[in-house]
Amino acid sequence: MTMGNKIKVSLASFLAFFIISSILSPLGVVTGALVDEFGISLTYATALFSYVTTGLLVGSFLILFLNPILGVKKVVLIAGFILILALMSLGFISSAFWLPIVFFVMGLACGCLLSNAAITLTSTYSERRRPSALLATDSFYSAAGFIVTPIAGIVVAQGMHWSIIYSMAAAASLLMVLIVLFSHYPSEVNVGDDAPVVSDKTKWPLGTYFIGIAIAIYLTCFVFIYSWGPAYAEQSFEATEAQSGFIVSRFFLGLLLGQILTFVLSFRVKVSWVIFVTATAATLISTGIWASDTIASMGLSMLLLGFSMGGLLKPLLAFGTLFLAKPTSRLVGFYMLCMAVGSAISPALSAFVVEMTSIKIVLTLVTVGFGLTTALIYISLFLMNKNSRQPS
Repeated sequence: MTMGNKIKVSLASFLAFFIISSILSPLGVVTGALVDEFGISLTYATALFSYVTTGLLVGSFLILFLNPILGVKKVVLIAGFILILALMSLGFISSAFWLPIVFFVMGLACGCLLSNAAITLTSTYSERRRPSALLATDSFYSAAGFIVTPIAGIVVAQGMHWSIIYSMAAAASLLMVLIVLFSHYPSEVNVGDDAPVVSDKTKWPLGTYFIGIAIAIYLTCFVFIYSWGPAYAEQSFEATEAQSGFIVSRFFLGLLLGQILTFVLSFRVKVSWVIFVTATAATLISTGIWASDTIASMGLSMLLLGFSMGGLLKPLLAFGTLFLAKPTSRLVGFYMLCMAVGSAISPALSAFVVEMTSIKIVLTLVTVGFGLTTALIYISLFLMNKNSRQPS
């Protein structure tokens, strides 16, 4: 693969994560607009986004069958065109009846795009560069959240139609499709530029499954934070919609800063140390969200939590690939499926918990989830060391 083509396929992969963040990160702000527009409850509006995340899950599963038939490039192009059409249709929805259908289609397309983005990057970059490449996807994700969430708050506060919030996602989707049209995807993705094709029949160590569970829990907690953080701020501190949007924006700003730092550290520090330290820090700092007594302290906790989480997800995925000497696309697909599972269950699960208890309990569960993630990482590190397979 030429350097120019590597840059194009990498940028297209990064944009896939920018797009999904542009769709999901303003969830906590958009739900309020949906309540006003369609006369539905807040918990039902939040649960509606489970159709997006369920679509992510289905899309992540479908690429296991579509890629061998159509190839990565065709799947990405088809999914990109479908996503653009779905995003454009949001401005014409006049009844809540159509929201689950459109949201599911959006999620389905994004599931195909995200899984292929991770597979492409894992296959394009060597083991040494892989954590840095995957970290770059998180930076695009966080940058989108940092930009879109305050804009969403302003759009809603100014009384504009809620679908305008998704204009950036539509523009990024169009740019991605144009880049992919002029890019070359190899028919068979390999690990590293010159590595041989790896059999997908390799037996996976137990640690890979623990990492998969940790990834699913992480994503569940992640969605809990930006789904209910704004509502908690409004309920507890009488924050305005614009203030709620800026609180979530601080969280994504912290993510972005943490990812930049981790990107630099990834060249000097073992990925195993990075994920263990960041998971432990996230567990401790997350208590500040639900224990805050002012909106200022909650905003600071969101910023610090984002910073600690910034170096966790993609290094965790990269660490999981180190259990195999030659990680396969099937293994990467499995981890992306775990991400999709975590995202899929979060909106409906959190809405149910709020219905039965309170928003504060949902945010408290974030701390519990990060504690479990840390424990699973520790077990996986123990298993890797036991098998004499040291992470790099």
